[in-house]
Amino acid sequence: MTTHSAVLGAGSWGTTFAKILAEAGNHVTLWARRPEVADAINASHRNEEYLPGIGLRPP
Repeated sequence: MTTHSAVLGAGSWGTTFAKILAEAGNHVTLWARRPEVADAINASHRNEEYLPGIGLRPP
């Protein structure tokens, strides 16, 4: 069974927490306050501003 989770805040802590949840097999929605951060994460599956060089799992 897949758990659906939401993480509010795409800073370093929120992005890390979302990454851990996703790696554990959860479906995760990561909410970013700034649209440009959300767009960058959606485009590259990375949050270079807060976690440079760390890849995020695609949906």
